[in-house]
Amino acid sequence: MNLCREAFKIGKSATVAINAANEIAVEKFLNYKIKFTDIPTFAEKAISKFGNNNILSIDDIFDIDREVREYILSM
Repeated sequence: MNLCREAFKIGKSATVAINAANEIAVEKFLNYKIKFTDIPTFAEKAISKFGNNNILSIDDIFDIDREVREYILSM
């Protein structure tokens, strides 16, 4: 929960990043690729790497979402 609050405070693309990272991390967990306790680590890394991108349009949101998903999948 604290990560969600942190993403909200950061603003910009942090909330997009944490959402995309969480979805992919949960998928990895459900496929036995990571432990449940690893999920927050993926969210933290996504916020750190993508959380300060500016969002000027809906296309920016889709681009950040795609980039975060690719990044988390590659880990």
